[in-house]
Amino acid sequence: MAGSFRWPDGYRKRPADLTREELVAALAQNEWGLERTAKQFGIAVNTLKSKMERFDIPRPSARGHR
Repeated sequence: MAGSFRWPDGYRKRPADLTREELVAALAQNEWGLERTAKQFGIAVNTLKSKMERFDIPRPSARGHR
């Protein structure tokens, strides 16, 4: 599995406090699956997309990703 991002069991970080590095690691771990990544953080997919825009994290293109 790509990436090694894991929060310790029982640890919950506020979504507003997520860092760019945490988001990129989780996206890589989830093979850039937005729904899986949003679920991992307990946020809506639209919130995840907003955070990606704010942190200037580009979504890989469907053709160029694999």
